[in-house]
Amino acid sequence: MKKLTKTEKVLLEMLKENTGEHFLDSGGAYGRHWQSNQGVDFTKRKEGWWSWPGELSATKDLFHWLSQILEYDAEGNRKFQAFCRRKANRLHAQQAQKKAPPCG
Repeated sequence: MKKLTKTEKVLLEMLKENTGEHFLDSGGAYGRHWQSNQGVDFTKRKEGWWSWPGELSATKDLFHWLSQILEYDAEGNRKFQAFCRRKANRLHAQQAQKKAPPCG
């Protein structure tokens, strides 16, 4: 088995990350994407495929596509995390959340 790159590891985490639930979500009865992704081994999926039941269409798997065009930037991620931890940015996020219209 091929050793995963840091980019592939991060993408796998992101594709399975719990993004929460809301009573207005359409995924309640049939599962949300992050829920249905829990048991998926994206590394073993086909990279892409063709179909033509009347119209020719090409599909590329999201994990394979992103892992081919992106590269994890550890330094950029470190700077972003530091930016998010700054007090002024946390206060701004809290104020924006207070101004948001209530749900329900």
